[in-house]
Amino acid sequence: MCANLQRIIALAIGLKPEPNIVSWSAAPTAQTLRECVQPLDTLDVLCGFPEPPALSSYLPDALEGNNSLPSLSNCVAHAGYAVVIVDVSAQELAPAALAAANTLVLVGAPTLPGVLHLVEATRLVNDVIAGQHRVGRQAIHLVVNRVRDSTLRPEEVVKTGLEVRKDFPALAAHAPDDPQV
Repeated sequence: MCANLQRIIALAIGLKPEPNIVSWSAAPTAQTLRECVQPLDTLDVLCGFPEPPALSSYLPDALEGNNSLPSLSNCVAHAGYAVVIVDVSAQELAPAALAAANTLVLVGAPTLPGVLHLVEATRLVNDVIAGQHRVGRQAIHLVVNRVRDSTLRPEEVVKTGLEVRKDFPALAAHAPDDPQV
């Protein structure tokens, strides 16, 4: 998603562009985290990277160090939050986000390309990074998003995924293609 569109969406739902994860990573403490979090209804949100160059600058630190994503997860726990959801839209951040995870929700589209993306994500989790950080099979949950009459049914997504990978996750939930959802 284009950075300007992300900024417009954030502003439209009531979030300010700053403070954000860049603000936290400059001084990665629980206190800074509390100062950077913005309330949105019943959620506390730490906004992501405001522009692609900020993401690019962060990538070398994403996996290890005081301002890494695993460090952010630890900081979130020390700040008193019970749950952290890392919505990673940048593929480059996926390994760092997975290194911080104890549960994974894979969200995919009910199309053949969507299934192939889910298969690749399953391979990444179970084969590529498993030696560095393991997310147990029972902690991997599949959500099929934007289901319509004209797409694959959620059961077909799972069946197709299992034909390629025996460790393809079971279906946890599905959501209709509804503008209200």
